[in-house]
Amino acid sequence: MGVHDNDGNREWVCKTMTETEWVGKTMTETEWVGKTMTETEWVCKTMTETEWVCKTMTEIEWVGKTMTETEWVGKTMTETEWVCKTMTETEWVCKTMTETDWV
Repeated sequence: MGVHDNDGNREWVCKTMTETEWVGKTMTETEWVGKTMTETEWVCKTMTETEWVCKTMTEIEWVGKTMTETEWVGKTMTETEWVCKTMTETEWVCKTMTETDWV
C-alpha cells in the first residue's frame, strides 16, 4: 500500500522528467488528478501530503483550492498539529477569524 502502489508511474516520471514537468506538459495537475483518482488518493500513492504541498504551493494555497481549512485539518491531523507545523496559533487565528469566534 501507500508509496509502492504507484511505483511504475513514479519510475517512468523519474526517467523522463520531473513529475511537475510531466503534469505541466500534458494538463494541469488538477486535471490529471481528476481524471485518474482523487487528489487524496494520488497524494497517498506518491508521497506524503506535506511533501506534495511543499513541492507545488504553500499549504494555505492548496487548502484554499480544495476544501475549507477546517475540512483539511479534520482529514489529516488535529488542528493543533497543523497549527504547530505552519505558524503560531495566534497567527492562524488572526488569519481566519477573530479570537472570539474561534474560542
